[in-house]
Amino acid sequence: GVYFIEIPDTKYITEFLDPETQQIIKPDAKAGDMLIFPSWLLHRAPKMETNERRTVISWNMDVGCILLDSQIKALKLTHPSNWKYK
Repeated sequence: GVYFIEIPDTKYITEFLDPETQQIIKPDAKAGDMLIFPSWLLHRAPKMETNERRTVISWNMDVGCILLDSQIKALKLTHPSNWKYK
C-alpha cells in the first residue's frame, strides 16, 4: 500500500498497469489518501519533474484471520488439499 503525505501535483500519484488491457491506471488520489493494492499488481512512482518534495509511506502487508483450533481442524477435514503443513 501507499500513504501520500506530500504530493506537489496529482501527476506524481502512484500509477498501476492494468494486467488485462496494459493501460496505465492513474488513481484519483491526493495528499492524505491511502491506496491499498495487491503487491503483484505492477506499479510505479512517476519521475519527479520538480524540486518540490513527494513524501509517501509504502508498505507490504499480509491479510489473514485468527481461527480457533476447532475451526482449523474442520477446515483441514473438509479441504485437505489446501493445507501444505500439518
